Amino acid sequence: MSLMKENILIVDDNYDMLDLIQRHLKSFNYHTYKASSVSEAIDVLKYSDIHLLITDLNMPDIN
Repeated sequence: MSLMKENILIVDDNYDMLDLIQRHLKSFNYHTYKASSVSEAIDVLKYSDIHLLITDLNMPDIN
């Protein structure tokens, strides 16, 4: 089983939601990153080639 080359970043301050979405996407063999804050997401975006971003619209501190 090989991972698809598409990289997906999931951003949510709810850890249960992050894990749920990540497990679901991994079951389809997508490579996923997850971040629980906007600053974490920005760090991932700086150093990774992300093809799709799935995010919670209402994040603490920065939306």
